[in-house]
Amino acid sequence: NIPNRYTLDLLAQELPGRGLDGAADMIYLPIDPVTCSNLGYAFLVCSNPEAAVRLHYVMHGRGMLWFRSCKTATVEASSFQGKPAMMARIRDGRLRPGMIW
Repeated sequence: NIPNRYTLDLLAQELPGRGLDGAADMIYLPIDPVTCSNLGYAFLVCSNPEAAVRLHYVMHGRGMLWFRSCKTATVEASSFQGKPAMMARIRDGRLRPGMIW
């Protein structure tokens, strides 16, 4: 659950702000083409399994640093893993248009 006003830059700043610098190799933030706001979720490709565990421990069930919101983060493993699998889903249209970091 990500507040809709979050941008890709703010989401990327969230990680070092939580002591998770270097935890993600890739961030994919789907954007609504009509409102130009994010859709309330993102995919993070972690740099290694330990980073994924650390991300879950630090972020799951907690609010975001920017913009006060009652939303808390839900961190779950995806049915597909790794940057190549993420890029393939974006390329073939199985994921909505978005921004990549």
